[in-house]
Amino acid sequence: MTVSNWTNLNPCPLNACCDVWGQCGITDEFCTDDPADTGAPGTAKNGTNGCISNCGTNITNNEDKPSQVRRIGYFEAWNSDRACLHMDISKFQGSDYYTHVHWAFANVTTDWAVDVSGYQGQFDGLLNLTGISRILSFGGWGFSTTGYTDSIFRTGVQAANRQTFAQNVVNSIVDNDLDGVDFDWEYPGAQDIPGVPADSVESPQNYLEFLKIVRDLLPSSKSVSIAAPASYWYLRAFPIKEMADVVGYIVYMTYNLHGQGDYNRTYADPGCPNGGCLRSQVNKTETEYALSMITKAGVPAKQVVAGLAMYGRSFKMAEANCTGPECLFTGSDSGADAGECTQIPGYLANYEIYEILVQAENPDLYGNISITQYYDEGDVLIYNETNWVSWLSPSSYAARQSWTDGLNFGGTSDWAVDLNETYSNNGTGNELSSRLKLDFTDCDYSLTFASLSDLSTQAGSLRTDCVGAYTLQVLIDMLDTAYTNYTNVNNDYDEMFGYYVTYITKLVPSTLSNEFISEKTTALTLTDSDGYEAALANFGLEADWVTLGDYEKDLDFVAPHASKMFEYKFTGFPIQNDSMVVPNPKDIVTKGLGSIPDLKTSMQATLLDIMMGVWTNGTSSDAALAYSTPVFLLMQAVDEMAQAKALGQQEEK
Repeated sequence: MTVSNWTNLNPCPLNACCDVWGQCGITDEFCTDDPADTGAPGTAKNGTNGCISNCGTNITNNEDKPSQVRRIGYFEAWNSDRACLHMDISKFQGSDYYTHVHWAFANVTTDWAVDVSGYQGQFDGLLNLTGISRILSFGGWGFSTTGYTDSIFRTGVQAANRQTFAQNVVNSIVDNDLDGVDFDWEYPGAQDIPGVPADSVESPQNYLEFLKIVRDLLPSSKSVSIAAPASYWYLRAFPIKEMADVVGYIVYMTYNLHGQGDYNRTYADPGCPNGGCLRSQVNKTETEYALSMITKAGVPAKQVVAGLAMYGRSFKMAEANCTGPECLFTGSDSGADAGECTQIPGYLANYEIYEILVQAENPDLYGNISITQYYDEGDVLIYNETNWVSWLSPSSYAARQSWTDGLNFGGTSDWAVDLNETYSNNGTGNELSSRLKLDFTDCDYSLTFASLSDLSTQAGSLRTDCVGAYTLQVLIDMLDTAYTNYTNVNNDYDEMFGYYVTYITKLVPSTLSNEFISEKTTALTLTDSDGYEAALANFGLEADWVTLGDYEKDLDFVAPHASKMFEYKFTGFPIQNDSMVVPNPKDIVTKGLGSIPDLKTSMQATLLDIMMGVWTNGTSSDAALAYSTPVFLLMQAVDEMAQAKALGQQEEK
C-alpha cells in the first residue's frame, strides 16, 4: 500500500488536517507537514505534531467566481422590544447595498406549523418590500437552545415528521410569495451546549434529508439556504458537502469565534491552555482557517457567504491596562457593562460602540470616558479601563468584505442590520445615528493626486481611513518620478561632479578665512563645538571637511599716507582637512538603484493588499509612513545630484 493510500484510510471529518497523533484540526498546529529528518511517513520533528493527511491551511475550491455576489442583511424582527435601537423592516426598501433580507426568525410550533404572529407587522412589512430578495429564516441561537423550543428542530427532521415540517415551511414561502427560506439550526448533533440536552448523532443526517425534501417541494425559482458554524467542533457534525449540493448558498458565521463560553475551556483559545484569555471574536487569521476548513470540506467558495458582525463581544478585563495574548477576562458570567439598548453584558451593538466613541470625544457633554483603540486581527476597543470589546470598525468591515470577495466567496452576510443604526418613531422615522461618520463601502481607488501637497489640500473631504492608501499611491508615483529624474541628471554627471569637487575645494579655505578671521589672535580655543558646527553648516561646509591647525595670512593695509603689512599667525584655527572627501549623492542612489524595482514591487503589493482588505501589518497609514523614508531619501539624493551638477557646470565655465 502506498503512503498516499494509507494516510487516507481514516480521514478527519471535513477533510481537516490529521497530525501524527491522529488528532484532527484546522490550524497550523495540526496542518504543518514537518516530517522527521529520516523522512519516514507518519513522523514529525521533535516538538511538532506534523501532519499526515489533508495538510495545509490554504483556502481552496475558489477558482470560479460566483454568479451573484450576495449582500445579505439579517433583520431581528423583535428589535422593537428593546429599550432603544429600533429599525423597521421598511428601511430595506430602496437599498442600493443589500441584495437579500433574511427575516429572523419565524417561529415553529410543537406540531411544526409556521407562526409569525408574534411580529406580524414586521412580517407584513417584509411582504411589501420590492427590489430585494425576501427570505424567511428559521431557528437562531435562542430557538435552538431554549428549553421549550430546543427539541423542535431535532424532532421535526426525524423521518416520521420531516415531510410535514417541510411541507409547512414550503407552504409559508409559496403562499406569501416570498423568495426563499433559510435555516439556522445551532447545532445539529451538538453534545456539549451548556444547559441543552445532548443531541442525537443522527440529527445531522436527518437535517440533510429534511433539506432535500424542502428543495424538492419548493419551486426552483425560490432559494434554500442554511447557516453554518465556523467552528470545527460544531461544523464537523454537518454533512456539509452533501448539504451544499442541496442548498443554493451557505451563510457562514465567521464571527463570534470567541466569547464568555471560553472561560476554563481547554483549547478554546490559541496559546491559552486554560481558556479565559481575551481573544477577538472576528480574528482574521482564525477566519481564514475557517474559510479554509469549509472549502477543503468540498464546498465551493462561491456558495459560501461570509458572515460579518455588526456587534462587538465585550469582556471584563481581569487586569486593567493589560496588553498581550495572556490577558484574561473575569468569570464564566460576563462582568462587562451592558449596552444601553441591548442590555446584555458581553454584547454591544455597533450603534452602542459608536455612541461610546462619540461620548469619549465630547467629555464636556458626557463626562470623561477613557478609551484605547487598536487593531489586532480585528478591532479592539477598551473603555473605562476594563471593558474590552472586539468588533469590526467600518473600515475593517469594508476591508474584510473586499478580502472575501477577492477570494471568490459568494458575498457577505451581516448580523444584524438593526444593530448598526437606529431610527426615530419606533424604527419608522429618520435615522438618528448621524453623529459619527460611517462608511462601510470600499475606498474610492479611482481617485488620483498630483502630489502629497495636493492630497493634503483635499484630505478634509476624504475618508480618514482611506488617506493612508492614497498616500502610498502618491509615494509610488514619487518613486517613479525620482527614478526618471535620476536618469536625466545622470547624463554627463560624473564629469560635472569632478568640477563640483574643485568648486568645493576652493570654497572651503575662502569661507574659513573670510568668516573666522576677526582679530589678531595668536591662539584659538574651541569652547562651543555645537555653535561651531552650526556655523560651518550655515555656510554649507561639512564638519569633517575642516580640522583645527596652524594658519598664517598676510594682509596689506593701505592708507593715504602710509601702508603696512599685517601678519596673522594662528594655532587651533579651522583649516581645510587634507583628507577632505566631498560626498557624492550619486552613491546613495546607486547603492539603492538595484533595489528600486523591488521597493516599487513591494509598495504595489502592499497597496493591493490594502485594497483587497488582506493587509494585516497595521493601518494603511502605518504602511505609507514606513515606505516614505526610502522614497524621501532617494528624492533628496537626486535633488542633490542636480545641484552638484549645476555647480560643476558653473565651475567648468
